[in-house]
Amino acid sequence: MITNKGVIYVAANNPWVKEAVYSARHVKRYCKELPITLFSNKPVELKYIDNFIKISNNLNERQFKFNYLWKSPYEYSLYLDSDTQIMCDISEDFKILSKSDIALCHCVNRVSKEVNELVKEYPEIPYSFCEFNSGVMFFKKTERFEKFTKLWQELYYRYKKEFKITNDQYSLRVALWNSDLKIYTLPIEYNLQHVRKREKTHKNIKARVIHGRKLYNKGKKWKRKYFEMISS
Repeated sequence: MITNKGVIYVAANNPWVKEAVYSARHVKRYCKELPITLFSNKPVELKYIDNFIKISNNLNERQFKFNYLWKSPYEYSLYLDSDTQIMCDISEDFKILSKSDIALCHCVNRVSKEVNELVKEYPEIPYSFCEFNSGVMFFKKTERFEKFTKLWQELYYRYKKEFKITNDQYSLRVALWNSDLKIYTLPIEYNLQHVRKREKTHKNIKARVIHGRKLYNKGKKWKRKYFEMISS
């Protein structure tokens, strides 16, 4: 039985910290027993956050995930991007980690043709091992996982320096392929983007986690409504 489990967020500065707290509020709504840890440079009121861990002010958004995932205070963790919202109790899904080291969803775009032409090791990976989205990620805290995150970080900065690539999904794909982690692919309802489009093509799919700021809003007014949402 998995007992040492919890949810982690990594966010710095407003509005991202407010957004993470809003997301955490929904975790507490459906998963009352799950503790939540926020890695941030900005202290928050601990109403929905159980544990606050101070991080450097000098890091940008892309660095956060690499530096802090493996520092999770839990043996079994669910990492959530700040712009996610869970829609039901997903506590039982930690059981996946009794059979695997990491669990996450495929990206909608699968593989990048542009990166295929730039990064030598990227096209060497078979298409069937497509990109993963790191916004919703169950993982087990082990030495293997720490080694993987450091490789991911190394690849990300190399791609950024050599090819001006700032999307972390490309380096994530290569790092996972070269890791010794046992990977489980979650179904799309655990990281559901473009909800309205998905509802038309997957009528039997019920979102368990939605991901993406524009999901909460519609049209040109989404930004204004978004800031209203995170201020609540």
